[in-house]
Amino acid sequence: SYRRKKQFATVGPGSATRIDVGLNLKGVPGAGRLEEEKPGSMCTHRVRVTSLAEVDDWLLKTLRDAYEKAG
Repeated sequence: SYRRKKQFATVGPGSATRIDVGLNLKGVPGAGRLEEEKPGSMCTHRVRVTSLAEVDDWLLKTLRDAYEKAG
């Protein structure tokens, strides 16, 4: 998990061929690659990453947004 004043992201195995990036983005609707998690989960959203090409500018910006919201 990644923390600032509070946790803003997690990175972990999703399956044998995928990692999941969990993000805390309270109040942000899920759309496209940004999937909403079920209530009570450790993070509010998830992005599934299956290749290095998916670690792109959009994902880095989304991580930055979660970092800034964590105080």
